[in-house]
Parts: sequence; structure tokens; C-alpha cells
Amino acid sequence: MDDLKYMMNPNKRNAVAHMFTGGDTLCRMYSTGGMNKMKMRIFSDQQGRELCSMCGNVFRGAVNRAIGDIQHKSKSFAFKTGHGRIDLHCPFAEKDWARSLGAKWDQAKKTWFIVDVEDITPFMRWIRADQKPSTSKASYANHI
Repeated sequence: MDDLKYMMNPNKRNAVAHMFTGGDTLCRMYSTGGMNKMKMRIFSDQQGRELCSMCGNVFRGAVNRAIGDIQHKSKSFAFKTGHGRIDLHCPFAEKDWARSLGAKWDQAKKTWFIVDVEDITPFMRWIRADQKPSTSKASYANHI
């Protein structure tokens, strides 16, 4: 994110900062041609100013699309299982996180566990190495 640039008029203290892409702002309100006419300058930070709401919306949309692409790609390589119970070694501080992902608490064994979970990827941090499924190609189930 170090390469983000902001365009703004340094003479107007109440003006918003626009995200600058090198030739235009994300909101497309100003280009390099309009920059000289409006006395706009390029800065490496927002100079304490509020971000243009339209620039912010375009940026958030691009980030959300990128995250969606990454999640889709990661699902196609996720570990799949349907082989019964796997005990989790989940610290107390992370119990709510494990529960929110679908883990269950075994009162008798005093441990968190999952049963027949299709995608165990979110639980990998709590699964001991000797319990993890093989990573060979043969161990991967159908890819999405």
C-alpha cells in the first residue's frame, strides 16, 4: 500500500483527498489535465484529510472483488474430509472462534472437535500434525 498516492488542492483546507492512479483519480473527477487547472498536487498520504467517498467506494469494491477471487481459488485447493471426528487443540482464548466455525465441545474429554466437516481448512491451526490429512494429490477430494 506504500504506492498509494492522493490528489488534493493544498490551498483548500476543507477539500477531500482523492485516490490517484497515475493518470486519473479513482472517482474520475480529476485527471492530470484538470490537475494543473485546479492547482491540485500529488501527496503520498492524505494529509489528515477525509477521503473522497466515491474514491473510497471504488477502492473498497476492488478490494472486495480481489478477496472474493482469493477465496474462490483457495476453496478449489481446500482439504476435504468426511472421515469422522478430529480433535482440535484450541486454546481457551480462541474457543469462540472455533465455535463460530462449527467446532463442538466434548465435555467428557474437555476438548473441541469437528465431525464430518467437508472443508477443514479453517481448523488447520488447531489440528496436530499427526491428525492432518495427507497432502498428496490422492488425498484431495473433488475440486470445486
